Amino acid sequence: MCRAARTRAAGLAIGAPLAIALTRLMRGLLFGIQPGDPMTVVTLCALVAFATVAATLIPAWRVRHVDPASILRAA
Repeated sequence: MCRAARTRAAGLAIGAPLAIALTRLMRGLLFGIQPGDPMTVVTLCALVAFATVAATLIPAWRVRHVDPASILRAA
């Protein structure tokens, strides 16, 4: 879980500035928002954060109910 949080933080730290830079290049394709609109960037960062939390918690929740000895015997 901690490794996923570090990966998520690094991805958001790298991806948010790149997204802002790309929106400036794609200015003609944007309708209704300005390039680098703070609300859009924050909303999308929150969406990515939620998706990564869900992607790490769902498998952890499932494996919680599995007997570790049976996994070791199957491997």
